[in-house]
Amino acid sequence: MKRKLILFGFCLSLLVGCTDDPPIVIIAPPQEPPVTLIDNYYYAQFGWGKSSKGDTVTIEVPDDTLGSDTVPFVWDMRRDFMLNAFEMRNEKIIDTTNAEEVDVPLAWGYHYSPAAYFYNRGLYEYLRDDFSNDPVSFEYYLLEDEFDIDNEDQRLVHQDIFGIAFPWKIKGDTLPFWDIQDYLDHPSIHEGNVNWGRVGNNKTQDTLWNNDAYTGVVISYVDNDNVEWRTDNPPTFQDGSYFLITDKKVNQRDGQTYYIISGEFAANLYNKNGEYKQAKGGKFRMKIMTDVYLGEQPE
Repeated sequence: MKRKLILFGFCLSLLVGCTDDPPIVIIAPPQEPPVTLIDNYYYAQFGWGKSSKGDTVTIEVPDDTLGSDTVPFVWDMRRDFMLNAFEMRNEKIIDTTNAEEVDVPLAWGYHYSPAAYFYNRGLYEYLRDDFSNDPVSFEYYLLEDEFDIDNEDQRLVHQDIFGIAFPWKIKGDTLPFWDIQDYLDHPSIHEGNVNWGRVGNNKTQDTLWNNDAYTGVVISYVDNDNVEWRTDNPPTFQDGSYFLITDKKVNQRDGQTYYIISGEFAANLYNKNGEYKQAKGGKFRMKIMTDVYLGEQPE
Protein backbone atom coordinates (compact mmCIF):
# COMPACT_ATOMS: atom_id res chain seq x y z
CA MET A 1 0.00 0.00 0.00
CA LYS A 2 2.84 2.32 0.89
CA ARG A 3 4.42 1.66 -2.51
CA LYS A 4 1.14 2.56 -4.24
CA LEU A 5 0.93 5.83 -2.33
CA ILE A 6 4.50 6.68 -3.26
CA LEU A 7 3.82 5.89 -6.93
CA PHE A 8 0.60 7.93 -6.89
CA GLY A 9 2.40 10.91 -5.32
CA PHE A 10 5.16 10.68 -7.91
CA CYS A 11 2.65 10.69 -10.79
CA LEU A 12 0.75 13.58 -9.23
CA SER A 13 3.95 15.62 -8.99
CA LEU A 14 4.65 14.97 -12.62
CA LEU A 15 1.18 16.20 -13.57
CA VAL A 16 1.52 19.32 -11.45
CA GLY A 17 4.94 20.03 -12.93
CA CYS A 18 3.63 19.84 -16.52
CA THR A 19 2.39 23.13 -17.95
CA ASP A 20 1.11 23.87 -21.41
CA ASP A 21 3.43 25.64 -23.81
CA PRO A 22 2.42 29.26 -24.44
CA PRO A 23 0.26 29.61 -27.55
CA ILE A 24 1.96 30.72 -30.74
CA VAL A 25 0.53 34.10 -31.72
CA ILE A 26 0.42 34.65 -35.46
CA ILE A 27 0.08 38.34 -36.35
CA ALA A 28 -1.73 38.45 -39.67
CA PRO A 29 -1.23 41.52 -41.85
CA PRO A 30 -4.36 43.64 -42.28
CA GLN A 31 -6.37 42.52 -45.28
CA GLU A 32 -7.34 44.89 -48.03
CA PRO A 33 -11.09 45.41 -48.31
CA PRO A 34 -12.69 43.37 -51.09
CA VAL A 35 -12.82 45.20 -54.39
CA THR A 36 -16.60 44.77 -54.46
CA LEU A 37 -17.11 46.89 -51.33
CA ILE A 38 -18.45 50.41 -51.97
CA ASP A 39 -17.29 52.92 -49.36
CA ASN A 40 -17.08 56.18 -51.34
CA TYR A 41 -19.76 58.55 -52.58
CA TYR A 42 -19.22 58.57 -56.37
CA TYR A 43 -18.98 55.09 -57.85
CA ALA A 44 -20.03 52.64 -60.55
CA GLN A 45 -20.19 48.87 -60.21
CA PHE A 46 -21.42 46.06 -62.44
CA GLY A 47 -20.92 42.39 -63.21
CA TRP A 48 -18.82 41.85 -66.32
CA GLY A 49 -17.92 38.79 -68.33
CA LYS A 50 -18.99 35.25 -67.51
CA SER A 51 -21.27 34.77 -64.51
CA SER A 52 -19.37 31.60 -63.57
CA LYS A 53 -16.23 33.67 -62.93
CA GLY A 54 -18.03 36.20 -60.78
CA ASP A 55 -16.18 39.09 -62.41
CA THR A 56 -17.17 42.47 -60.98
CA VAL A 57 -15.96 45.90 -62.03
CA THR A 58 -15.86 48.35 -59.12
CA ILE A 59 -15.00 51.99 -59.77
CA GLU A 60 -14.80 54.52 -56.91
CA VAL A 61 -13.67 58.11 -56.52
CA PRO A 62 -11.93 58.61 -53.13
CA ASP A 63 -13.94 60.92 -50.88
CA ASP A 64 -10.92 62.32 -49.05
CA THR A 65 -7.67 63.00 -50.88
CA LEU A 66 -6.22 65.41 -48.30
CA GLY A 67 -4.79 62.79 -45.94
CA SER A 68 -3.80 63.94 -42.45
CA ASP A 69 -1.05 65.99 -40.81
CA THR A 70 1.07 62.87 -40.38
CA VAL A 71 -0.06 60.55 -43.18
CA PRO A 72 -0.40 62.04 -46.67
CA PHE A 73 -2.94 60.59 -49.08
CA VAL A 74 -1.36 58.41 -51.74
CA TRP A 75 -3.26 57.64 -54.94
CA ASP A 76 -3.54 54.03 -56.06
CA MET A 77 -3.02 54.52 -59.78
CA ARG A 78 -5.15 51.50 -60.76
CA ARG A 79 -7.87 51.31 -58.09
CA ASP A 80 -8.55 55.00 -57.40
CA PHE A 81 -10.62 56.84 -59.96
CA MET A 82 -11.57 60.35 -60.99
CA LEU A 83 -14.96 61.52 -62.28
CA ASN A 84 -15.33 64.16 -64.96
CA ALA A 85 -18.70 65.60 -66.05
CA PHE A 86 -18.82 67.47 -69.35
CA GLU A 87 -20.93 68.14 -72.43
CA MET A 88 -20.48 65.78 -75.37
CA ARG A 89 -21.10 67.12 -78.88
CA ASN A 90 -24.22 65.29 -79.95
CA GLU A 91 -26.46 66.91 -82.57
CA LYS A 92 -25.87 69.44 -85.29
CA ILE A 93 -27.98 72.57 -85.33
CA ILE A 94 -29.00 73.08 -88.94
CA ASP A 95 -29.57 76.56 -90.29
CA THR A 96 -32.88 76.22 -92.13
CA THR A 97 -33.09 79.89 -93.06
CA ASN A 98 -33.76 80.02 -96.80
CA ALA A 99 -33.20 76.27 -96.88
CA GLU A 100 -35.10 75.98 -100.15
CA GLU A 101 -32.53 78.24 -101.82
CA VAL A 102 -29.44 76.23 -100.92
CA ASP A 103 -28.37 72.74 -101.91
CA VAL A 104 -26.81 71.81 -98.54
CA PRO A 105 -28.20 73.31 -95.31
CA LEU A 106 -25.42 74.63 -93.12
CA ALA A 107 -24.61 73.41 -89.62
CA TRP A 108 -23.87 76.42 -87.45
CA GLY A 109 -23.66 74.84 -84.01
CA TYR A 110 -24.37 71.80 -81.88
CA HIS A 111 -26.61 70.64 -79.13
CA TYR A 112 -24.68 68.83 -76.43
CA SER A 113 -25.26 65.65 -74.48
CA PRO A 114 -24.60 65.68 -70.70
CA ALA A 115 -22.02 63.01 -69.89
CA ALA A 116 -19.86 61.81 -66.99
CA TYR A 117 -16.83 59.53 -67.27
CA PHE A 118 -14.88 57.62 -64.62
CA TYR A 119 -11.19 56.98 -65.38
CA ASN A 120 -8.28 55.75 -63.29
CA ARG A 121 -5.81 58.15 -61.74
CA GLY A 122 -3.02 56.57 -63.73
CA LEU A 123 -4.55 57.78 -66.99
CA TYR A 124 -4.83 61.30 -65.59
CA GLU A 125 -1.17 61.29 -64.49
CA TYR A 126 -0.06 59.88 -67.82
CA LEU A 127 -1.82 62.62 -69.78
CA ARG A 128 -1.63 65.51 -67.33
CA ASP A 129 1.28 67.28 -69.01
CA ASP A 130 -0.40 67.11 -72.41
CA PHE A 131 -3.84 68.30 -71.27
CA SER A 132 -3.20 70.35 -68.14
CA ASN A 133 -4.02 73.58 -69.99
CA ASP A 134 -6.64 72.07 -72.28
CA PRO A 135 -9.22 70.10 -70.27
CA VAL A 136 -11.66 69.99 -73.19
CA SER A 137 -9.19 68.01 -75.29
CA PHE A 138 -8.77 65.58 -72.41
CA GLU A 139 -12.54 65.10 -72.23
CA TYR A 140 -12.76 64.29 -75.91
CA TYR A 141 -9.71 62.07 -75.65
CA LEU A 142 -11.83 59.82 -73.43
CA LEU A 143 -14.27 59.46 -76.32
CA GLU A 144 -11.80 58.16 -78.89
CA ASP A 145 -12.89 54.91 -80.55
CA GLU A 146 -9.35 53.57 -80.43
CA PHE A 147 -6.49 54.73 -78.22
CA ASP A 148 -3.01 55.15 -79.65
CA ILE A 149 -1.28 52.61 -77.43
CA ASP A 150 2.31 51.70 -78.19
CA ASN A 151 3.76 50.55 -74.87
CA GLU A 152 2.85 48.64 -71.72
CA ASP A 153 2.47 51.73 -69.53
CA GLN A 154 -0.13 53.13 -71.88
CA ARG A 155 -1.96 49.83 -72.05
CA LEU A 156 -2.26 49.60 -68.27
CA VAL A 157 -3.77 53.06 -67.77
CA HIS A 158 -6.18 52.92 -70.74
CA GLN A 159 -8.46 50.55 -68.84
CA ASP A 160 -11.62 50.71 -66.74
CA ILE A 161 -12.91 53.88 -68.41
CA PHE A 162 -16.64 53.96 -67.72
CA GLY A 163 -19.01 56.62 -69.01
CA ILE A 164 -22.71 57.43 -69.13
CA ALA A 165 -24.13 60.00 -71.56
CA PHE A 166 -27.60 61.31 -72.31
CA PRO A 167 -27.93 62.22 -76.01
CA TRP A 168 -30.93 64.30 -77.03
CA LYS A 169 -32.46 64.39 -80.49
CA ILE A 170 -34.19 67.78 -80.65
CA LYS A 171 -36.57 67.69 -83.59
CA GLY A 172 -37.36 70.86 -85.46
CA ASP A 173 -35.17 73.08 -83.26
CA THR A 174 -32.63 75.10 -85.20
CA LEU A 175 -31.42 77.23 -82.31
CA PRO A 176 -28.92 76.56 -79.51
CA PHE A 177 -30.11 76.74 -75.92
CA TRP A 178 -30.54 80.34 -74.81
CA ASP A 179 -32.52 79.65 -71.64
CA ILE A 180 -30.68 77.49 -69.09
CA GLN A 181 -33.96 75.94 -67.98
CA ASP A 182 -34.45 74.50 -71.46
CA TYR A 183 -31.13 72.73 -71.04
CA LEU A 184 -31.92 71.51 -67.54
CA ASP A 185 -35.27 70.08 -68.65
CA HIS A 186 -33.54 67.14 -70.28
CA PRO A 187 -36.17 64.48 -71.11
CA SER A 188 -33.94 61.55 -70.08
CA ILE A 189 -32.44 62.82 -66.82
CA HIS A 190 -35.35 62.10 -64.49
CA GLU A 191 -36.24 59.56 -61.85
CA GLY A 192 -37.61 56.41 -63.46
CA ASN A 193 -36.82 54.23 -66.44
CA VAL A 194 -34.81 55.75 -69.30
CA ASN A 195 -34.82 54.54 -72.91
CA TRP A 196 -31.62 53.55 -74.67
CA GLY A 197 -30.24 56.31 -76.86
CA ARG A 198 -27.59 56.85 -79.47
CA VAL A 199 -24.97 59.60 -79.67
CA GLY A 200 -24.83 61.43 -82.99
CA ASN A 201 -22.05 60.41 -85.33
CA ASN A 202 -20.01 63.57 -84.76
CA LYS A 203 -16.68 62.23 -83.60
CA THR A 204 -15.21 61.57 -87.03
CA GLN A 205 -17.51 62.28 -89.98
CA ASP A 206 -20.79 64.13 -89.59
CA THR A 207 -23.94 62.92 -91.27
CA LEU A 208 -25.89 65.54 -93.17
CA TRP A 209 -28.99 65.62 -91.01
CA ASN A 210 -27.48 63.81 -88.03
CA ASN A 211 -30.43 61.42 -88.10
CA ASP A 212 -28.46 58.75 -86.28
CA ALA A 213 -28.84 60.56 -82.94
CA TYR A 214 -31.50 59.20 -80.61
CA THR A 215 -32.77 60.50 -77.27
CA GLY A 216 -31.97 58.30 -74.24
CA VAL A 217 -28.93 56.99 -72.39
CA VAL A 218 -25.64 55.50 -73.62
CA ILE A 219 -23.17 53.44 -71.57
CA SER A 220 -19.51 53.03 -72.56
CA TYR A 221 -16.79 50.87 -70.99
CA VAL A 222 -13.12 50.34 -71.93
CA ASP A 223 -12.06 46.94 -70.56
CA ASN A 224 -8.73 45.44 -69.49
CA ASP A 225 -7.92 44.59 -73.11
CA ASN A 226 -8.30 48.27 -74.08
CA VAL A 227 -11.46 47.52 -76.06
CA GLU A 228 -14.38 49.94 -75.91
CA TRP A 229 -17.87 48.47 -75.51
CA ARG A 230 -20.97 50.65 -75.99
CA THR A 231 -24.71 50.30 -75.86
CA ASP A 232 -25.07 52.39 -79.02
CA ASN A 233 -22.72 50.36 -81.21
CA PRO A 234 -24.54 48.31 -83.88
CA PRO A 235 -26.59 46.18 -83.65
CA THR A 236 -27.67 47.82 -80.32
CA PHE A 237 -30.15 45.05 -79.33
CA GLN A 238 -31.12 45.52 -75.68
CA ASP A 239 -33.63 42.74 -74.99
CA GLY A 240 -33.98 42.29 -71.22
CA SER A 241 -31.88 45.38 -70.47
CA TYR A 242 -32.89 48.44 -68.50
CA PHE A 243 -31.61 51.75 -67.14
CA LEU A 244 -33.26 53.23 -64.04
CA ILE A 245 -32.52 56.51 -62.27
CA THR A 246 -33.54 55.94 -58.66
CA ASP A 247 -32.59 59.38 -57.31
CA LYS A 248 -31.94 62.84 -58.74
CA LYS A 249 -31.00 65.79 -56.55
CA VAL A 250 -29.35 69.19 -56.75
CA ASN A 251 -25.58 68.94 -56.40
CA GLN A 252 -24.90 70.57 -53.05
CA ARG A 253 -21.95 68.27 -52.41
CA ASP A 254 -19.31 69.99 -54.56
CA GLY A 255 -21.29 72.42 -56.73
CA GLN A 256 -19.46 71.31 -59.88
CA THR A 257 -22.63 70.22 -61.68
CA TYR A 258 -26.34 70.94 -61.48
CA TYR A 259 -27.38 67.44 -60.37
CA ILE A 260 -26.28 64.18 -58.81
CA ILE A 261 -28.03 61.02 -59.97
CA SER A 262 -28.05 57.44 -58.71
CA GLY A 263 -29.37 54.42 -60.52
CA GLU A 264 -29.28 50.82 -61.67
CA PHE A 265 -28.81 49.12 -65.01
CA ALA A 266 -28.28 45.95 -66.98
CA ALA A 267 -27.20 46.19 -70.61
CA ASN A 268 -25.63 44.59 -73.66
CA LEU A 269 -22.49 46.44 -74.70
CA TYR A 270 -21.07 46.00 -78.22
CA ASN A 271 -17.60 46.56 -79.63
CA LYS A 272 -16.97 47.94 -83.11
CA ASN A 273 -17.14 44.41 -84.57
CA GLY A 274 -20.66 43.78 -83.30
CA GLU A 275 -19.56 41.35 -80.57
CA TYR A 276 -21.25 41.88 -77.22
CA LYS A 277 -20.85 41.39 -73.49
CA GLN A 278 -23.37 41.83 -70.72
CA ALA A 279 -23.12 44.27 -67.85
CA LYS A 280 -25.32 42.90 -65.07
CA GLY A 281 -26.44 44.18 -61.68
CA GLY A 282 -25.06 47.64 -62.39
CA LYS A 283 -25.39 50.54 -59.97
CA PHE A 284 -23.87 54.03 -59.86
CA ARG A 285 -23.86 57.49 -58.31
CA MET A 286 -22.38 60.37 -60.31
CA LYS A 287 -22.66 64.07 -61.00
CA ILE A 288 -24.22 65.26 -64.25
CA MET A 289 -25.03 68.41 -66.26
CA THR A 290 -22.34 71.07 -66.23
CA ASP A 291 -22.56 74.63 -67.50
CA VAL A 292 -23.28 74.76 -71.20
CA TYR A 293 -22.66 77.50 -73.73
CA LEU A 294 -25.87 79.46 -74.29
CA GLY A 295 -26.75 81.25 -77.48
CA GLU A 296 -28.24 84.68 -77.73
CA GLN A 297 -31.89 85.09 -76.96
CA PRO A 298 -33.88 85.06 -80.19
CA GLU A 299 -35.68 88.26 -81.04
